[in-house]
Amino acid sequence: MNLLESVDRILSERTRLTDRFYPRFFERVPEARAHFAGIDLQVQSVMLTMALGAIREHPEMKGACSSYLRVLGTRHKRVGVPRELYAGFLETLLECLREFHGADWDESLATQWQSALADAVQLMFDGYEDPYHV
Repeated sequence: MNLLESVDRILSERTRLTDRFYPRFFERVPEARAHFAGIDLQVQSVMLTMALGAIREHPEMKGACSSYLRVLGTRHKRVGVPRELYAGFLETLLECLREFHGADWDESLATQWQSALADAVQLMFDGYEDPYHV
């Protein structure tokens, strides 16, 4: 399985991955919970699923996906999400991805996801540094 196939599976199963992510993230990084006060976590799961879909980056959509991730970074900065939370977020997400894919998860897929997520976080951090107007 490669990254594109992985994202397709995630998208085909709607929010099955992301619904289990947030409880685990809050358990692992309890200080993150304060940033989600008043947030509908079902809506948030859909948003995370969309962000994971953006990572797929069809070549013809690369600019739009990059813009979307920069917008997310700008929004996260605006609401005060510290950069320090991203490490726990990524660690938890990779753990959930591994469980989601089960026997299809291997070192190659793990490396592809780590690289794609690092790139996505960098684009979000670009939105922290240079606010993207939304």
